Order: sequence, then structure tokens, then C-alpha cells
Amino acid sequence: MATCSSFAEIIENDFLNCNICLEKYRNPKYLPCHHTYCEECLRKLVPHKTKVFQCPECRQEVTLNEGGISNLKTNFFINSLLNILPLNETIGKMCSVCPSKGQHDRPAVTQCFDCPSFMCQLCTDDHLSIPSQHQHKVLRLSDTSCDAEIHVRKKIYCAAHPKKEGGYFCRPCNASICDTCLVNSHSRHEALSMSKAAESSTPAVRELVGKLSTKVQSLTRSQDDLNAALEKLKAAERSIESKMVDAVAQVQSALFKQRDDIRKKMSDFVKQQEALYETAKADLQRQTKSAESTRDYSERVLRAGQNGSIVCLEKILGEQVRTLLAYQPPSMKEDIPKLVVTKDYMSQMDLFRIELGQEAAMQKIPPVPDQAPEHWQEFARFSSPELPPVQSPYENVAGNWLRPARRCNFTTECYAECNSKLTGVSMLNNGDIIVADEANGILKCYSIDGDFRRQIAIGDTGKDPCSVAVCGDLIACTAESKLYFLDYDGDRVRQLLLRGSESSYPITAYEDQYVVVSEGSMCSLSLYGLDGQVVDRVKPQGYQGIRFLFVAVSSQENFIVSDIGKKCLVIFRRNEDVINICDEIWMQGVPRSLNPFGVCVDSYDDIYVGEPGCIISFSPEGIFKQEVLASLDGINMPRALTVDEDDNLIVTQTDGEVYVFELSTETNEGTSEDDWEW
Repeated sequence: MATCSSFAEIIENDFLNCNICLEKYRNPKYLPCHHTYCEECLRKLVPHKTKVFQCPECRQEVTLNEGGISNLKTNFFINSLLNILPLNETIGKMCSVCPSKGQHDRPAVTQCFDCPSFMCQLCTDDHLSIPSQHQHKVLRLSDTSCDAEIHVRKKIYCAAHPKKEGGYFCRPCNASICDTCLVNSHSRHEALSMSKAAESSTPAVRELVGKLSTKVQSLTRSQDDLNAALEKLKAAERSIESKMVDAVAQVQSALFKQRDDIRKKMSDFVKQQEALYETAKADLQRQTKSAESTRDYSERVLRAGQNGSIVCLEKILGEQVRTLLAYQPPSMKEDIPKLVVTKDYMSQMDLFRIELGQEAAMQKIPPVPDQAPEHWQEFARFSSPELPPVQSPYENVAGNWLRPARRCNFTTECYAECNSKLTGVSMLNNGDIIVADEANGILKCYSIDGDFRRQIAIGDTGKDPCSVAVCGDLIACTAESKLYFLDYDGDRVRQLLLRGSESSYPITAYEDQYVVVSEGSMCSLSLYGLDGQVVDRVKPQGYQGIRFLFVAVSSQENFIVSDIGKKCLVIFRRNEDVINICDEIWMQGVPRSLNPFGVCVDSYDDIYVGEPGCIISFSPEGIFKQEVLASLDGINMPRALTVDEDDNLIVTQTDGEVYVFELSTETNEGTSEDDWEW
């Protein structure tokens, strides 16, 4: 339940604070539309001698008479609330009885609502000891912060005579009045006794209390929901930590098993070869010993000069020599085992992935299989891997994918600017890059190597460009709910009001014919010609989307859109037939959900999609191909993408950095070897 102090705070926040200065009302004036503001705030808002102005909240026109702001009606109801509920007035109060006794002031600890007076503890005891005051309502200030209870019990005094109790209520003035005012200044006004006025106001007060109770219940439920969500978040953290520990343990176990298998294979191989070497060595030693003994005997015979022995020795030596010449030592293979380790195995181990991006939603971590995937088993082996051929226009003669080479990267932040927030990118006809910097409200132009050229403002103060595309000789950009066409000098040619009320409208261009506008939650595209006319409106047939964001169009007039609500890529034709819907990809044998953001196509109609930490590619039909760039290439949070005529991939990132990669380059030839040999 709400405490009385929270009730008083609700009264203060909802009824007693001016929506201009956000402080308690000072001389509140209410407008014909029934909105109330401080008189001084209205004076600051409305220029001097202005006769007509708009209400700051509802925009209804207000006409002032000769007296100006001061002649607007005073809101006596607000004044009464201010008098009844002077919040926190009890803080720092001093005893009001001590001075009458000639004593020094002491801090008040209680309040009597029948006297009324603030009292210290000593005066409170004396006050309650008097028989006639036993029934007085005395509350301890330290025991309660219940402002509502304190102030409801206060007497309502006459607005004109603060020391007189207001026994009547003047309806036209909406104020408490005393009997003197009743017969004088308010004699011609409709006045009710306080009891009848209270009886008349009770239903409205009950209704307001009911609304407050409903709101309090709603706020309480919201707090419970927040607590439940926080606990769910912490549980998810614990679950993710546990899953990662288990996954790492399984990976470690798989790697250690591979290591032990390699050790055993190597040990068995060495033992086998060692046995063969020992056999061959023993045979060689036997032959050598036989030859040496025959040689030594022959030398002794020659030294002794025994003729008969020398004649017989010739035949014996001849047979021995022929036997030795015929003997061939066992041939031993000189192949030495080589350990081959995959060169980029660390970048291939994309085991974990968690998304906290636009929707603050976490993607599920792919489950770790019982058996280690094949690409883990290839980390250490005795033979090179057999890589499947990659079908791509960016291949060398060996058929291997040529990883894009970084041409350059540069920052778009300029001196004395806010941090850049790049929300769109396109290519000018002269080969320069043009980016939309939403944070600074301008378009910026750079050379392909990052040299700053110039900047272009769209002309409307406060209109921040969201997206940009070049179509023919015009630059198209969106800001809020408008589409602007500018010439290359930055002069506005025309502007159009877009459908819906989306926070952003990403755009792209189809050749020099029309500009494509992505229409967010409507999950549709509008095509605008350079003359500002609507060429067509298309929506994928039968597709129930949530929110379209970035869009690209191929040379075949197929549209590629990232639906950030459903976290998928939608590909459909101009006739609205859906070609493919991609919401999951497989990388290294592990499935994971797609989280697309920026999209673009190259000259071969291959599709490039930005995700947190990487750029991936698809075929024109939406078949996943491979990861093109990753965090090792400097890709962290890619946003808008485009490809120029020379097959340079331009990537803008949320930190204001622009990266340029060469999709096809000769420098990659000769570097397709995937393995190091140790």
C-alpha cells in the first residue's frame, strides 16, 4: 500500500508542479484549455505585446485581453492545495509553546491539530496533562512521515483572513472564506457551508482516490515486474556462465583427447620404426664382423708367406667378396612426421555468441555437441585438410576465397563536433564516399582513401539526416519523416513527406531510376522517382514482419531488407514474390540465429550483411556463403554498408569509423595456404 507521504508526493508531482519550470506553482494562471502555469513562466514564454499564443501542451490558441498575462484567471483550486499541502513543512520546526513560557526554543517533536501548535517533548507532556486537552489529537513528527494525515487534519483558513477559520466555500472563487468575507466581498457569490461543499466534493474526491489507487497498484505491479525481470536476467547470466564453463570443458576434453591420440600414434610409430632400425643394424653388424675377420686372416696369411695357404685363400676371398657385394642393407624410409596446425584455427573457433544490441535481447548460445565437430578435430593432424571449393567471383587460381584486404580506415569526427553517429553511406558519381552523420546533422564527403572533401547541410534547422543515397545527379537523404533531394552543391531540389511516423527511414537507390524507402513497422517499401512521384509501393507477399530497417536492391530489381524485429533477412522481387527468408546460418557446423543490420550488394549481386562483430555474405538467392570480415579485421559494430564500382566494401561503424576493404585484390594471391608446418 502507498504511504501517506507517497500520497502527498503524488499530489505535489501531479497537481502542484508547473510543467514549464517544473517547480511548485507561483501565482498559478489557467488557460481556456484548462492547463495551468506560473504567471512568471507565461510572461517568459509569451513575447511582450503578443496578443495570441499557443498553449505549451495542447497547442490551443489563447487570446489575451488588454491586461495581458496578469488578467488570466487565477487557479484558486491550486492555491488551496498549496495552502493545504505545504509538503515537508514539519522539518526543522521549533516548539511554538516555549517562547510563551519564557524558555529557549527547543526542536518540535509533536504537533497538536486541535490547538494547533508544534511542541517539544516537555511542552507535550504539560499539554496532555491538562484534563480539557486529553482528547486533543497529537502526533509525533518523528514517528510518522505521513504528510497527508497531518495536513488533512489541519483547519482550512480563509484565504483573505489567514487567522480566521474558513467555514464556507465560495464556488466562483474556488476558495475557503470566513463569515466576514461571506457578507462582504463574496456577498454576491454562490457560497456553501463547508459541510455541504464537502458533501458535493466527496464523489469527485473518491473518484480521484480510486484512480490513485489504481495507479499505485499499477506501479506496484511494475516494480514486481522489474524485480522479476532482474532476477530473470541474473538467472540468464548464471545459466550462460554455466553453459560456457561446460562448453569450454568439452572443448578442452576434445583437444586433450586429440593431443593424447597424436602422442599415442607418434609413440607407436616411433617404436615400430625403432624395431626395424635395430634389426637392420644387427644384420649390418653381422656382415661387417664377417668381412673384418676374413680380412684379418688374409693379412696374416700374406705376412707368413705360406704359398699353399695363399693359393687357397684366393678362392675363399673371391667367394666372400661376391657375397658382400650381393648384400644390400635394408632400406629405411626417411619420412619424418610433421605436425600441421590450422593457421587461423582461433578465428574459426566462434564457439560463443551473445547479442545485446538494438533490442537488448540475448541470442541463445549454440549447444555444444557430444562429439567435437570435425573442424575441431583438424586442429592437429598428420595431413593437410581437404578444403571444399568455394563458389565466388573472388577466388584465386587455386579456388580459395581471397579474404578482403583492408585498404584504409578513417574517423569522421571533426574538431568541435559531437561524436559522429553514422547512419547511412553511399557513393557519389566521382567515386567519393558520402555519409550521413545524424549526431551532427550533416552529410560528409570523403575520398575512397579517407581524405575529407566537404560537408553538406540539408537546410532545415534541427533536421538530422538518417540515411543517404545517390541517384543520378541528385543526392537523396531522409530526416525525420521527410525525403530530401539535393543537387551536388547541397541546394535543395525538392522535399517529400513520407508515409507513417517512423523514427528512421533508411534508403537506397536503384541505378538512376528511383529511390527505395524502407518504411519500418509497415514492413513495406516506397519507390520515388527523381521527379518526386511515387513509382510503386511493394510489400513481400504473405510475409508478416515486425520492423524493416536497412534495404538494398540488386541489378535484377530484387529487394533485400533486414527485419530487425524478427531478426531475419527478407529477399523479394518487385512483383512482391518472396525469394527467401534467412533467419539462421551454420558456421563451422554450428547453427546460430541471424542478427542482420546494414545490407548491400556488389556487382555480382552477392549480398553482404552487417552483424555485431562481423560481415557475412549470401548468394543472390539468400544462401549463406561465409564470414567475410570479423573482429580481427577491425569490425566491431558495423551499421551501414555499400560497395562501389571497383568492388571496394565500405563499412561504417557506430563509433564514427569508416573501413574500406578491397573485395578482389591481387595481393592475396599466394597467401591461400591455410596451414603452417612445424
